[in-house]
Formats: sequence, structure tokens, C-alpha cells
Amino acid sequence: MLFFELTNRWTKRCRGLVMLALALSVSSVHAQSPNNDPGDNDESGNNIILTIDASGSMWGRLDDKPKYEIVRSSILTTLSQSSVPHSLGIVSYGHRYKRNCEDVELLLAPTPVKDANVPALLRNLQPRGKTPIAGSLELAEKTLGRNRNQGTIILVSDGIENCRRDPCQVAADLKKKRPGLRIHVLGLGIKVEEAPQLQCIAKNTGGLFRNTASQRELTAALTLSFASVGPRLISKPRLQKPPPPKKTGIQLSALFSRTEKPVEDGITWAIFNTNPDSTPDAKIVKEFDSASPLVELPDGRYFVRARFGPIMQTKEIAVQTEQLTNEVFRIRAGALRLQTLRIKGGEVLGDVTYRVYPLEFQTGQNIRPVAQLTGISATFRLPVGAYRIVAERDLARIERAVTLRSGDLIDLSLLLNEGTLSLSAKSRPDGPDLNNLYYSIFETDPDTYRATRMIARTGARNPSFDLPAGNYIVQVVHGEAESQSRVTVRPGETTEKALLVRSAELRLSSRISGQKSLITNDISYRIFDLNKATESGGLEVLRTSRPEAVVHLNSGAYRVVSRLGRLNARSENTVLLQPGEQKSLEFLHRVGELSLKLVHENADQTVTGVFWSIRTLDNQEIWRTSLPSPKFILRSGRYRVIAEANNQRLEKQISVSTGDKKNVEFALK
Repeated sequence: MLFFELTNRWTKRCRGLVMLALALSVSSVHAQSPNNDPGDNDESGNNIILTIDASGSMWGRLDDKPKYEIVRSSILTTLSQSSVPHSLGIVSYGHRYKRNCEDVELLLAPTPVKDANVPALLRNLQPRGKTPIAGSLELAEKTLGRNRNQGTIILVSDGIENCRRDPCQVAADLKKKRPGLRIHVLGLGIKVEEAPQLQCIAKNTGGLFRNTASQRELTAALTLSFASVGPRLISKPRLQKPPPPKKTGIQLSALFSRTEKPVEDGITWAIFNTNPDSTPDAKIVKEFDSASPLVELPDGRYFVRARFGPIMQTKEIAVQTEQLTNEVFRIRAGALRLQTLRIKGGEVLGDVTYRVYPLEFQTGQNIRPVAQLTGISATFRLPVGAYRIVAERDLARIERAVTLRSGDLIDLSLLLNEGTLSLSAKSRPDGPDLNNLYYSIFETDPDTYRATRMIARTGARNPSFDLPAGNYIVQVVHGEAESQSRVTVRPGETTEKALLVRSAELRLSSRISGQKSLITNDISYRIFDLNKATESGGLEVLRTSRPEAVVHLNSGAYRVVSRLGRLNARSENTVLLQPGEQKSLEFLHRVGELSLKLVHENADQTVTGVFWSIRTLDNQEIWRTSLPSPKFILRSGRYRVIAEANNQRLEKQISVSTGDKKNVEFALK
């Protein structure tokens, strides 16, 4: 019995030691596994960062809707119709500032979709600025999480980078940093010549690229992008696959005719069942924007069109079963890549309009350009020939002639040699900046400094102009006051010019003597400059019929006449104005209102065909009218009223006092 008890205890102890050893062994192996990085199991690495283009071009329209509204609706539709178990983050660019390449912002850190108020975030996005795609990708990658083997960015953009960075290279660098990263690129109405840059981003990270042209297409592409998200480990070596079966179709490629160099970008292909050159409504069977597509087609005859810029070539090609037809197009064309600098070695300018004309084009001719683009840079694909390049930005312009041969890729940096002119105006040197100004800028004759033509005008406060280097005359007008000055604009510099307008403000109002309220009807003012003497006592500089007029005048002495009605109700005053001064003049009118009527003696009936005359007692005529029952305002005093009708002449003397409303009736026998 004792033997069995000892044996049993020994067996249990051995079993416990064996289990402990196994546990330690497994723990040791697990701890030493080189692939057991805590980050590998970090679910945050499987986040989705949606990167949204909110640059100024998103105001453009597709399907008769603004692009930014299409993007907003597509995102909300996709999130409402799809099951997205991953956390979603949102990065946007170009939505805060007009010309800032650093305008990239994280709007939403990775958050479960059900907890994120995505509609409110998208509703607040208003397109405004530039397109810093590279910077937005870098911020999106930082937001993905610490797991380098997972993570997805979905970029939605309607154009390419315009902030002097290479997003294609940035995508490649991010892929090295985070091997599991994929960037899906969804274009919205991308131009054919811009597609390669965005394609390259997706290609360098193993992502999808779709160029959409409607809300329906964008929603479908977003749904596909979300559906493709899932855990991804570092890829393992692929097993050898058996050779593919022989294909039926066409291998397309293009060469430049002179150099025989392959056309690597900027070419598009379209395949038709009928000849598009003779059938205007020929339908496209397939189309591609890659440089050398392999197109699988059933056997038959097809028409293939290659387009490189404005150049189109069409060939008829026969396709036979299990045969791959190699077809090479030879293109007689080249490419121009243009950018514009403010000064040599200076910044690259944006918002430049580039136009390409035939070489014989001269400035001022009404000839349409053969190509035109606006942006920070421009790439033109053109037939061989001689051209004149015109670059314009605001008021600056430069022209260059260039000859393009087949296969040429010519890079041109154009120098505008422009500077900035900033303007302000004061009425006195120590005074505040004035409002309600009009600035005009005139070119000058370099020999006489005389103005030749006006090139710009604005009513903005403290405006700035980008101008070609040179001499100008600046005129500023403040009401009736004005001043002008010569300025020199130097390349690459900002010239600040504060103009001195020796103006003053004069406020005018009128009322009838004994009344508190101001006159609001039938009042007018005339202002005479006593600094400019004339035989009548001064040069008239302004007339106005505003009841409470506010005028701006050059400093000096003035005579102001207030007139009520159309007769002799006048009041005048003189005023001396100092620069920057604000003065008020109130005119008192001592007047009464007079109504006239001529009736038959035996009938209360107004007589027509009457001529009225109002005269002073010394027989000076004030007014004459043929109105049957006139009503008018007269200055206080005594007058003779004469009525003439039916060869009869009637006359009365009347007295008009301030505030009177007098009716005078004549009876005709």
C-alpha cells in the first residue's frame, strides 16, 4: 500500500515537471520568434484614410453639378450602402487658403464609421486653394497607425500636384517605409495628359486607379476601393506559373518618327468597329491611356486611332485567332513643358495662362491659339513646327519663339521679371488710410514719363498689383479730390507706395427756417472752387441732388449753393477745407409754397391756355410757364403775378412768407 502511494506521488510530480518544461519551451520559442512584432497584430494599421481634393478647381462641373458636390454625395452614398468595419480617417487639402501649398489638414483621426459625423465634415469643405497631393499623402500615412504591414489611403482628386513636388516619388518612398501600404487613386474628370502622374501613385503602391466622369462612376470606384481593404502581409515569393495560352489581339505602341524613341506618356488609344474618319458617329469598342496596351479582341477587322495632343492617326488592323498583332504608330510630334518664374532663380508662379500660336502670330492679331492651359506649369503635345509661346499672369506678359522637332521634349522656364506694387492713400501724412478710393495705373513713355494708356483700375482698399518691371504713373481719386505719382517697379521686389490725397469731407443738408426736419425732396447743391477764379466767382466742380450729400474735395476754399425747387429759393455759403478735415454745412431756406389758378368769373372751371409770369416788384422775371394750375416754391418776399388768357391780362401783387402755403386765384371775365 505504501509502495503504491509513493509511486502515485512520484508520477504526479513528474507529470507536473513535464508540463512546466513544455510551457517554458513554448514561451521561449514564442518570445524568440523574429516575426512576432507587436505591431503585426495592431489592428490600427488596417485603417482607411480618405484624402479629399478641396482645391479651387473642384468648383468645376461634371454632369451639370459642381465636382465637390459629386465627391460629397459619392462618399456618403458609399458609406451608407457599404459595411465598413475598419476605422476611417479624413485628410483634406486646399480648403482653407487660396494660395498656400501647406494647406493640408487632418479633419478626422481614424474613428469607427458609425461614430464619425462624416456629413458635417464634408458639408464644411469649400474648395479654395492649391493641390498639394504629396503633402496630403505624407500626412495620411502618418495617421494610419504603427503597423507597417497594413494601411490604405484612398485619394480622390480632379487634378495633379501643382505645388512643385513629385507625388509619384513620395508614394514610392512611403511604400518603402510602410511595405503593406496601398494607395487607391480615384480621379474625377482627369485630363488625359495628367493621368500618368496619378496612375504612378497607385502603381508604386499596388493600389487601384480609376478615372471617373460622373457621380455613379465615382461611387462605384469608392465602393470597390473600400471592398479591397483587408489585412495584408509582406508578399512572399510567387510560385512559378505555367506559361499563359496564346492570346488573340493587338499589341500597340508608338514611336517618334525622327528619333524612333518610344512615346511613353500623353498618348491615348481608341478602337472602333468602323472607320471613325469616315463615320462621324462610330462607336468606341475599347479605349486606353497607357503607352503600350495589349488589347485582347475577337478575330476580325478593327480601326485603331492613336491620339497625341491634337495629332490623330487611324489604322485598319486585322486580328486573327491566337495571333498577337504588333502594330507600331509613328508620330511626327514633340512636347513642350513650360513653367514661369518671377525672376531668374526665383519662385515658380501659379495661375499663369499659356497660349501657343503659329510662329507668324503677332501681338494684337485676332488668331485663336492652337493650345491653351492655365496653371503652375503646362505640357503641350504638338505637331512638328515653329510656334510662338505667350505666357500671361495678371498684367505681366512674355513671348518666346520655339521650333519643335519630332521626339523633342523641350523644357522652357519663362521669366516675367515682375514685381509687386502695393498702394495706399492718406489725406495727411499722419492720418489713417482712406476708404472709397479708385486707383488707376498707367504705362509711361520711357522718355517723357507721360502716361500712355491705363492698364489697371480698382476700387479695392490697399490693393496690390503684380506688374512687369518698369515705370508707371499711379492716380488715386477720392470723390472730387485726386493725386498722382510716378513709381518704379523692380523685378522680384515689392514696392510700397503711400499716396497723399489732400482731401476733406464735406456734409451738406438743408431745412426750411423754423422747421426741425431736413428737406428730402427737390433739393440740389452746386459747389464752386474759389481757388480757381472765374468771372462768376469760381469754377464749378460738382453738382448733386442727394438730400444729405457727402462729398470729398481737394483742400481749399469753396462756395456752396443750395437750391430748393426750380425758381429763386437759394441759399449759399463759403467754406475753407483743410486736408483730412470733416465739415458740415446746413442751409436755411426762407420760402413759401404758391399755387395759381385761373377760372371763369361765372363758373368754377379752370381756364386752359393760360400763360403765367412771376416777377419781382422791379419787373425782373423769375419764372414763366403755360401750366394751367402751377405750384412752386418761392423765396420769401413780394411779387407780381401775371396771367394772360383769351387776350386778357390779369395781375396781382402777392406777399410770400416763410412756411406759407398760399393759393392765388384769378377770375377771367
